[in-house]
Amino acid sequence: MSKTKTTLVCLFTLIAHLVNGQGSNPLFDQLDFGSYPVGYQLIQAYDRGRSPLKEQLKLPEAQQIGRAVPIYFWYPADEKEEEPMSFKDYLTEWAYSWDFNLSEEEITTRARLEASKYHRDLAKETLDAYFSIDIETLATRNADASKGNFPLVIFSHGNMDRWWIWGEYLASHGIAVIGTPNSGAHQKRHEMGISGLEAQIRDAEFAISVVAEYDFIDAKSLIAAGSSYGSLSAAGLAARNDNVRGVISLDGIIADANEGELLQRTPYFDYQLFTTPILHMHSDFGFSSNYIWMDQMKYADQYRIKMDGLRHSDYHFYGMADLFGVNLNDSELKNSVVGFSWVMKYALTFVQGLTGKENRLNYLKNSPGENGVPEDLMEVDFVEGIKTTYSASELLEVLDKKGFAELKAIYTKMSAANPQPFSPITFFDVGIMMHWFDMIEEEKVWFGLFLESYPKSVEAMYRLARLDALTGNEELSKTKLEEAKRSLNDDPDLSRDRRLFLLSRIERFLN
Repeated sequence: MSKTKTTLVCLFTLIAHLVNGQGSNPLFDQLDFGSYPVGYQLIQAYDRGRSPLKEQLKLPEAQQIGRAVPIYFWYPADEKEEEPMSFKDYLTEWAYSWDFNLSEEEITTRARLEASKYHRDLAKETLDAYFSIDIETLATRNADASKGNFPLVIFSHGNMDRWWIWGEYLASHGIAVIGTPNSGAHQKRHEMGISGLEAQIRDAEFAISVVAEYDFIDAKSLIAAGSSYGSLSAAGLAARNDNVRGVISLDGIIADANEGELLQRTPYFDYQLFTTPILHMHSDFGFSSNYIWMDQMKYADQYRIKMDGLRHSDYHFYGMADLFGVNLNDSELKNSVVGFSWVMKYALTFVQGLTGKENRLNYLKNSPGENGVPEDLMEVDFVEGIKTTYSASELLEVLDKKGFAELKAIYTKMSAANPQPFSPITFFDVGIMMHWFDMIEEEKVWFGLFLESYPKSVEAMYRLARLDALTGNEELSKTKLEEAKRSLNDDPDLSRDRRLFLLSRIERFLN
């Protein structure tokens, strides 16, 4: 079916919905939902290891026992119930998630207030129209969970009115889903800096620890997902939790060099050690499509999928609100609905492929036409990550048991097939340990091999210069330090902070 015909079907379905009232949902006709009934819970949890948010201090003392982390939780249910939730339930839940003491009237008022803060640029009539969307959903509140051991997807950066369609879709396919609101470090309002990013990651960690207590959750099969800024949170979570098997970026800023630098400043994250597969689906503009930062993450398999005609909001429900006559965007709907349906299908396949159905990943490598994707809707590029066979700890074990000659022999054999057999951080860590073992001559050879593998590496240049100074060759050391200083901006593997650190050290020894 062509994109034009698909959009017309959506519009005719919408007309039928408007005539018949609540009960029909045009999205159900566009998305390939699974066979599981869907349950939903709002979990109001408190992380007692962190202080309350500023807004909590106005609430009863019982709600000040720690940082409030509302958890939106969708899961495969045991059987379909008679009274599913409505979209309005999700909107009002937005307010209720922060304060369980609100009356029904206060909930509606507070929900509108929260929405007006979140959608600050919307006119009043648009916000009124958004709150007037009257459709049923698949989920039933507090339904009994289906028996099983289900993988878990966690969404960062957003509220439940953004993620509900993702939660219901994945849960219907046997995948549990949680989401947390994008709160800042000390207040509900989101913060774009390092503190806001770290707050999102820690909220995700806490939310996982809460739902992992359910016996139907497989907490060793996690997928971290996020749109826009949330893609950084997802990658940051994966860097510190080996149970995260994949990262989903929905038009995420993870690709952008400036924003990626922010991720590098978080604890645990180092792109040279990052091997978690990434599905990056994005529109063809700006921060999400330049790949500068993702090119640095060369040890991770990357599925890069460029979507034509999708707006930034078309990767979750905000873009779909157009179906109900509510435009939350500055631009008109183009490929929003059909594009969103394929984004969800590819994300589902990615999750399934990494949590038990590995052959499903081949589907993501196919040309779009092979998978039945409408012509010109998407472009697919699979970038295979470099596979590292030795970690620093494994190489140090070789050094300890078999000596430096065996370590060098491993390098020689591997470099014949791959000129960069070890990552820069592996070279560095092994070399520094040689220094502590007082193996100065071996360390010089090792950092020479490092520079041979990475000719622009300032880390290797600097260490070789310092080793020359330690062995009495001050003139050669000075020459190498000057070369290192000239090369600081040419080394693609240096983070901003590390570059500044090395500059200060080089200038100290030159002067």
